[in-house]
Amino acid sequence: FFRKGLFALRMTSLTLDQARETVILCNELLQQNIAQIETAKATSAGNPMMLMMQLMPIAISTLGSTLEKYGFPKDQNGVMQFFNAVKVHEEDPEIKKLADEMRAKMLSPELEMLFTMMQAQMAAAAAPAAAPAAGPGTGPSLD
Repeated sequence: FFRKGLFALRMTSLTLDQARETVILCNELLQQNIAQIETAKATSAGNPMMLMMQLMPIAISTLGSTLEKYGFPKDQNGVMQFFNAVKVHEEDPEIKKLADEMRAKMLSPELEMLFTMMQAQMAAAAAPAAAPAAGPGTGPSLD
């Protein structure tokens, strides 16, 4: 499903400096909209799917223009790609701290778990398919 469906699009990447810059900008934008985000968290009553349905439009309207400047689509896929592109640089302590702050602003613990699973599926869908291992009977016939 993920290779042919929602996540089949080209993955956008960020340099280390771009990742730092976008996470700082996005944290500022999220902070400006924190009341709206907190209301969505409160009204979702711990239901991660309901929260995702409420937060994604907020994330797209809040972050979309900034993400678009860095080559991400201004939609759910773009938000997911952005989080994955930042995750690549989380070995940098500053980016890790900023990314953790960004996720804490947006995600509840339940949604964090769901989001992490979606990121893993997206990364797997973007990775090149491994060539099948050669085994007995898979080589050319000598007949």
